[in-house]
Amino acid sequence: MKGHLYEVTWARGPAIKYISHLDLMRTWERMLRRARLPLLYTQGFNPRPRLSFAAALPVGILAEAELAFFALREDVDPQRALAALRQQAVTGLCVRALRSLPANTNPPQARAALYLVRPSKEGLPADLAERVHALLAQEKLLSARRTREGAEQLLDLRPLIEELHLTECPPPSLHMQLSLRPGATARPEQVLELLGLDPYEAEITRLRLILVGPVAS
Repeated sequence: MKGHLYEVTWARGPAIKYISHLDLMRTWERMLRRARLPLLYTQGFNPRPRLSFAAALPVGILAEAELAFFALREDVDPQRALAALRQQAVTGLCVRALRSLPANTNPPQARAALYLVRPSKEGLPADLAERVHALLAQEKLLSARRTREGAEQLLDLRPLIEELHLTECPPPSLHMQLSLRPGATARPEQVLELLGLDPYEAEITRLRLILVGPVAS
């Protein structure tokens, strides 16, 4: 991005967990405009604020530390920008932190994500540790997905599951670190289904993103 680049850390709560990534982008654009920051816009017939995300946040998933990046025409004090954005934040969106990034860098991309799965009212199955061990022992874990053209495609999730383990802290929960690769992204719902769990009966939170790192331009 040209101009002065800023990184903002934000969280998504239950009130907005079912809105799409596109709606989230529109929400952020409105927040940035209403905060009266000197935004840098794209070129063309439909100028938009220069805004990007380290990774799209799937619908229905809570988040603790998502990352967005925006560019300003002028250098603005990060604390001033943070206060202005917090005043404009919608219910369910918490602006946690904001910092300026060095000049001549491009926004980093996420290579993986860490998720926490909390149990439903019934709790986790007693044999879940054995299920996790058996799943990780498999050489391939094929899962069906739909392409943009509507065709069904099989994706091997095994190389995309970087970590998967249980914790005993009350309540017991499931942690997973999943790769985010272009065209080969694993979703926590797919892993839960492979474990014989209903994704709709659990609360899934993306705790943080693991970045490739800022790229010098």
